[in-house]
Amino acid sequence: MRKWGARILGFVIAVALCYLLAFGFFALLNDATGKHYMPRGIGWLLGPLAAGMAGARFAETGFPRLLQRPVSFRGPLRFYAAGSLVWIVAVWCYVFIFDPFGSYWSSSDWSFLWKLMLTPIAFAALCGGVIHWLRPSPR
Repeated sequence: MRKWGARILGFVIAVALCYLLAFGFFALLNDATGKHYMPRGIGWLLGPLAAGMAGARFAETGFPRLLQRPVSFRGPLRFYAAGSLVWIVAVWCYVFIFDPFGSYWSSSDWSFLWKLMLTPIAFAALCGGVIHWLRPSPR
């Protein structure tokens, strides 16, 4: 990856993460207080810009080292990782679109959500490990 490509990618990722954190902060603040707060002022424009510049500077040195490491996702492991990511995203989309818990989430609701996300992934990993253990490796 060229130097400018890494800088642009780092800038975009850092700005997106900054806005995502701000969105999460205001969502939690609005839910906790019951009021509607909105970001205002020039800081909400300069903050992501500064984060983007820092991300670009980090990406210039960090991305080339990450790309030189060998990737070990091969065969079924790659499909398992992709399926796990799709499952987690699907659960969060369902929760935020249909709001099954209502406006207030108790600790048991959070516990159920984590179980709903992680139990199928853990079960699939367990089954994959058993299949890998039982099946002889090809030579």
